[in-house]
Amino acid sequence: MKRHAEAAAGALAAAGARLRCRSVATAALRALPRAQAHRVLGPVAELRLNPMQIAGETRIGAPAKRLLVAGGDWDLAAEPIEATATHRLMEMLIQYRGRYAESAVYKEMAGRIAARGRLKTNIELRSLEELNAYMASRLALIEELETGRLHAAVADPVGVALGRSGRVLRCGDGRHRLSAARLLGLTEVTVRVEHLHPELVAAAARRGGRLPQALQAEISEHTQAQLTPPTAGELLGE
Repeated sequence: MKRHAEAAAGALAAAGARLRCRSVATAALRALPRAQAHRVLGPVAELRLNPMQIAGETRIGAPAKRLLVAGGDWDLAAEPIEATATHRLMEMLIQYRGRYAESAVYKEMAGRIAARGRLKTNIELRSLEELNAYMASRLALIEELETGRLHAAVADPVGVALGRSGRVLRCGDGRHRLSAARLLGLTEVTVRVEHLHPELVAAAARRGGRLPQALQAEISEHTQAQLTPPTAGELLGE
């Protein structure tokens, strides 16, 4: 009986030690700058995904945006990619090509420059010349992706954040590349994981074992699940 009690106590102590180690590892991860994500995420720091599986776009404010593990409800406030100004711009350019000045999108942007003296996109535009140069650079990106001179899977990665449920959300660089890839029907882009929701990290910690490997498994599981096409029943809401 005594030996059984000692064994049980030893098992509880070992379990407690594992939990304490996991808590320390989780706390250290929460303080890790996002620029060092590769240290923990390893092979899943950059992934190749179908651009249609990126569920939306979100923004993470300071100070959380400096960290790999970013708290808050940013994953619940995500905007559909198709609703973003960037996507509407790229959609217009694909439709109008060199005739972009005829579009309502261009006229609105030019009007804002005329009225305010500047227009803030991902850069600041202060004249029609700068606006036209901006349009030309985006058209060049579309052409490079369309002709295969720039393969979306090997271009600079699109920044993404993984929400509490594992949803992949665009966050950071690559807005124009992602929208162009979706509109052109490309099947693969490279993404860089820049943020994780704390609840996703907690789910990884509950897996047991070393936290980096558990986290990599959690991310792989969620991203692979999102690559699986929905069934007819799921599309019908059954």
